[in-house]
Amino acid sequence: MAWLYKRDGSDYWWLGWRNPDGRSHAKSTKCRAKADAQKQLAAVDALSLAKASGASLDAVYQSMSQRSRPRVTVKAAVASWMTECEASTTPETMARYRTVAEGFLAFLGAGDKGPLVEEVTPDQVRQFLAHRRSARSASTLNLERKILAMFFKREIGE
Repeated sequence: MAWLYKRDGSDYWWLGWRNPDGRSHAKSTKCRAKADAQKQLAAVDALSLAKASGASLDAVYQSMSQRSRPRVTVKAAVASWMTECEASTTPETMARYRTVAEGFLAFLGAGDKGPLVEEVTPDQVRQFLAHRRSARSASTLNLERKILAMFFKREIGE
């Protein structure tokens, strides 16, 4: 079960929850109005209940939004991300992002029909980085890991 609270000195509501292993987590809702923060609280509670009951993520999404969850391929998601990044990054940074993205898509064999973003596992990302390890320095490899992390955080909405 999650909860809302306000931190000293903050105008925003915060969302707190405890993992099944007992660790506490907190995240700002970025909402000043309690009613808006309560919507996020309800979503977290619904996901927790769904996980506990074994319901699929699709069923939870549909119950909360009254529509089917969008199915996005990795290739389409990367293209969308690249378009967003172009407006706020330098050409050198875009070249780096593009290199990593193209390499990752090629490694996955990603095309117009799949795989879907939700089907990509952490093990596949680790295998991709391990595959690239022989041709790159540790610092370059770490930068590529960070670029992939930015992409996936965008996709899952963190």
